[in-house]
Amino acid sequence: MQFANSTVRFVYTVALILWALLNICEQGFQITRKRKVPGLKMFQKYFCWAILHEIQIVQLKSHIEVGVTLISPLLFFPFGMCAPLLPLIGLQVLRLKFVICEFTRETFYRLDKEL
Repeated sequence: MQFANSTVRFVYTVALILWALLNICEQGFQITRKRKVPGLKMFQKYFCWAILHEIQIVQLKSHIEVGVTLISPLLFFPFGMCAPLLPLIGLQVLRLKFVICEFTRETFYRLDKEL
């Protein structure tokens, strides 16, 4: 993230926070189900909500990653908001994620339909 300015870093951080929040909710749900922890019991409905909407949350994370990566060359040339390596590295990561991750593939398919 050293290759981008603070605005681009913030958008990437939002995607990472979504992923971390989902993992925390999954772990919290497992803990509240197995053991009766009084402090976590009040968060159980939020844990359940996040788990029920897991696919939408991960898809949103994928949309953010793809969107920022595809826009990053435009941020570099006229505005200088990122280094030239960010679009190159980002596109290589997206190329790998397209093969591995169904959510990234779905994002590209939706983008293809819209354009």
